[in-house]
Amino acid sequence: MKHFLSLFFLLLIGQAEAQQIYRLYNGPAPGSENWNFEEQRNLDKDGSLLSYTDVVNPEIQVYLPKAEKSTGTAVVVLPGGGMRQLFVGRGFMHIADWLNEKGIAVIFLKYRLNSDKIPGEFNDPPFSMENMPRVKVHEFEKFKKGNANPAPGEKGDMVATMAGDDLKKAIQMIRENSVDWHIDPEKVGVMGFSAGGGVILNSITRPEHLPDFIASIYGPALNEVVVPQPTMPLFIAVEAGHMNVAAGCLGLFKEWKAAGGSAELHIYAEGGGPFPFEGNENTSDSWKDSFLLWLTHLGF
Repeated sequence: MKHFLSLFFLLLIGQAEAQQIYRLYNGPAPGSENWNFEEQRNLDKDGSLLSYTDVVNPEIQVYLPKAEKSTGTAVVVLPGGGMRQLFVGRGFMHIADWLNEKGIAVIFLKYRLNSDKIPGEFNDPPFSMENMPRVKVHEFEKFKKGNANPAPGEKGDMVATMAGDDLKKAIQMIRENSVDWHIDPEKVGVMGFSAGGGVILNSITRPEHLPDFIASIYGPALNEVVVPQPTMPLFIAVEAGHMNVAAGCLGLFKEWKAAGGSAELHIYAEGGGPFPFEGNENTSDSWKDSFLLWLTHLGF
């Protein structure tokens, strides 16, 4: 495979047999060649990996199911973190075990992030959580064409587009290696959590290397929603009280349906914002079962 710079294998718990890590680009990633800072690995209280920041060299981590279980379906998983971090700790990595057990390949995408270290002068307004607009779920029409970005700006938009390009490159690589990885090139979907969903919705504004299905888990658009034609099925799960995010997800659903697309929306009364992968002890725990039922119904 001509694109990889490093490849190594790590034993994983559960059903995931091996992890393969591939750099997305030969050399510096296009557009960020002058990012002369290093990626940071941030540890949780117990010393385990919690998140990445300052991602410069995007990569994919490939988790394949056992051959006898493989369905041919693959899901690119994009962690969230407000475009400043990629949260991969506290149970997030169990996603690979969960989907591998169902015969689905999992490809984690480590995409480029916003950072104060990025060189250049930008006209972004100062961002403050205190001054961020507070839009409730029933006020979703306040977001023009589903754009729930709380802090639009030149640099943020640039980095979101770079991250969207990273996703496109990942999908291209998966399809190029579909035979070796036992993946059906027409069954490559994406799942974005929080800002990861925004990266997906940025990527589909450009026509090449589109996914076959999209799952947005509390991940609203960070730009005006552009629904591809022909469109692909969309699954959304969010908690009603997740400020801005729930309204953004409802706006996304509206835009998808207005464009004639197939979309399924689950808004949970409880669950926190965002709700964790497991252990919520309320109805939001069922989002994973609903997602798998949705995939099965669609033939994936």
